[in-house]
Amino acid sequence: MTRRALLPALILGLALPAVAAGGIPSPRVSGANLAESALLRSRKLMPDSLRQILERRETILLRGFREPGRPADLDAARRELEAALAEQRLMLAGFPHFDDIVANFGRIARAVCELNALRRYCTDVQAPAWLDDYEPYMERKGALFVPVFYDYSPLLFTERNLPAYIDLIGERNRDYAARVIDLYRRGGSSRTFDDRSPAFGLAALHYSHTITDVANVWLYCWREANGDLGGVPFFPYPAAKPTREKNGR
Repeated sequence: MTRRALLPALILGLALPAVAAGGIPSPRVSGANLAESALLRSRKLMPDSLRQILERRETILLRGFREPGRPADLDAARRELEAALAEQRLMLAGFPHFDDIVANFGRIARAVCELNALRRYCTDVQAPAWLDDYEPYMERKGALFVPVFYDYSPLLFTERNLPAYIDLIGERNRDYAARVIDLYRRGGSSRTFDDRSPAFGLAALHYSHTITDVANVWLYCWREANGDLGGVPFFPYPAAKPTREKNGR
């Protein structure tokens, strides 16, 4: 069976049921907001060994994700991610306690989510008020999103170029933020957006890309540490990291 034929199974595997028995909407992840839901769904894209660790220590994963303190700007968010990845590489090279590894995976995911925060890419003076309206709308609609995984990036798994991957995250979110702002400039708001509107589509795309980004960065870190890649879904690259040095090391 080809990877293309397998893709729908991956989508179904990521999606928690949007509607439970009797037609009652079920929560994405009990007690989780949209970012935390993306974090928890990203585990399904990990190798069996890592996925099991992250699932068994979910409380610790969320604790690392929820630690107080947020980066002041995009540069700080980028430095936070790079620092968390550097710390993880050091820990994985030694004999760490699993709880420390899992908590730091939560910190890595939080840094990725900070890089995906649309608010960080809005330069219009009216943008804060518009995002104050749009962000709760995204949360309310999250149960309707069907998660999609946009594949493992060659920037990480062939070129090993983390800075270029982070740049790509920024380019995408600048585009999304500009499109959201344009919807508000034209008079849109959460009161007028329906489930077929561009606003809904952008929110759903953003959610799936956040899952994809967390999964890519997690797996990049795990592979760089020569972690076991057994059972990772749809990974088209060699299990071992390349030996030739590339940008982003």
